[in-house]
Amino acid sequence: MPEEEKSKIKKAQIDWLNKRNACTDTQCIERIYSKQMDYLWNECFDHLTGKIEYIKFSEAIDKIKRDLASQDYNKAHKTPEEGLC
Repeated sequence: MPEEEKSKIKKAQIDWLNKRNACTDTQCIERIYSKQMDYLWNECFDHLTGKIEYIKFSEAIDKIKRDLASQDYNKAHKTPEEGLC
């Protein structure tokens, strides 16, 4: 990785730490971590050639939340077959 890219990432990390320290709630912290993970992935691996498969951290978290919400819904609601018993 070129030195100027490393320097850019280091500066971005310092800026990010200051923003993270300013977060006061869970959603802010979650959002800032998610954005930083995606940023670092793009910056650190953008210069590589070849096929790299990656799911954005933010997309993965959203999917996990949807799956958990679906599980909670399914636990709280009976299927028609279960309701007849």
